[in-house]
Amino acid sequence: MKTTINKHLFITSYKGILGKLKENSSSGTLIRLGWFLFIYFIGRYVVFFLEETTLFSLLHQPFLWSINQVSTGFLGLFYSDLTSTHNYIVIINNVEVIQLFPGCSGLQPLLRITFILLFYPLPWKTKTYLFPLSWLIILIAATIHFILLIPIAFHWPEYYNLSHNWLTRIIFYGFYFCTWLIWEKIGYPKRSLSGVYEQES
Repeated sequence: MKTTINKHLFITSYKGILGKLKENSSSGTLIRLGWFLFIYFIGRYVVFFLEETTLFSLLHQPFLWSINQVSTGFLGLFYSDLTSTHNYIVIINNVEVIQLFPGCSGLQPLLRITFILLFYPLPWKTKTYLFPLSWLIILIAATIHFILLIPIAFHWPEYYNLSHNWLTRIIFYGFYFCTWLIWEKIGYPKRSLSGVYEQES
């Protein structure tokens, strides 16, 4: 009898929490933000585990190549003597400025955002186009990150380490938040993020 009561309480609590996660209200939005952060921290450990696999090291290459091509192509408009080597070392005026390492490929945050979206309370039909949209946002963040670091490393190398650490946090956390806002806006369209009901068009 006691086991049956406990099971009933567990099921009731589970349904209540699930209902709150999907609730289209201000409190529901805050709960989902907390859920987003919770899955994010779990996802960090999942990615740490995946980093040891051979597949992970192979996946880095297309991301490194893409970010390097876009970054050097864009900054080539401002630096006439800018080139890069096969191992992604950026050279300006015959000076080796910076190297793009796998840790800056954007693959880790891309996997984290994928992991978060897998467990985020949204219909799978909605997720099918949120996945590529979220990946694009993260890749844009990784590219902007490298584009900003190149001139800093060239003109102000003494500030590189400080800039790298803070730029990484500001850019990626900012883009994570923007991605979450997009999920909320698309997944829960009947209510604005300020908590005021939007009028149906």
